[in-house]
Amino acid sequence: MPPKTVKASKPAAKPAGKAATTKSTSSIKATGKATGSKPSSKEQEKSADPTKKLKELKLEDKPTCVDVPFRQLDAMLVRDEGGKIKECGKWPLIIDADENPRVGTFFKYQNVNYLSVISPNDMRPETIRMAVLGSIRYGKVLLLDLADKESDKDMFDTATEQFDGVQKGLMESIMDKSILKGESYLKLRHDTDSDEYQPNNFSEFYTEKFDFFILTNKPDPPICLMKKTYPVKIVM
Repeated sequence: MPPKTVKASKPAAKPAGKAATTKSTSSIKATGKATGSKPSSKEQEKSADPTKKLKELKLEDKPTCVDVPFRQLDAMLVRDEGGKIKECGKWPLIIDADENPRVGTFFKYQNVNYLSVISPNDMRPETIRMAVLGSIRYGKVLLLDLADKESDKDMFDTATEQFDGVQKGLMESIMDKSILKGESYLKLRHDTDSDEYQPNNFSEFYTEKFDFFILTNKPDPPICLMKKTYPVKIVM
């Protein structure tokens, strides 16, 4: 009887997990990180909400306000007791964001020149010219009421346009006080003005007492305006 043929046995199959492990290892080498690993701090910063960052930057840039009790309005602002305004070197931005604003009414009964941005008569070029010139001539407060409680517009920009319609750069010259240097205010004079506005009737004693106040009813005025001024918040 012929001998039986013995079939060659098949080689044992390699463990299934080995190939997967190799693939996973090569994947780590290629990407430099394993799947499921936590993002680095840099990646977290990149994925952070840009709107939140912008808000944080705005809060950091926002100037701080000085609280002024309404009852001390005259002492702390008009008379500048303590000399804080003079020391700052900027004009006050008065923030009266109360539901029933009172500061505007208060100043209407004071010896000031009052201009409301929403009043067509107050924003006439001649009214603005004489209000500025008269305030400097007699050393008075010139109050600009932005009257912006119900407005979404930047009413200071609106006022600037009206002032600059009287004389180019007028608002800026008031804000940086250059109008008081070298008798620059005399450029506002007209030959037809009364004798009280003749150049020799302007005295340094009065011009040094000139003040410019800006009144807003917005709790958060534009930051650019706050940076140009000395922001005070009225506390009732």
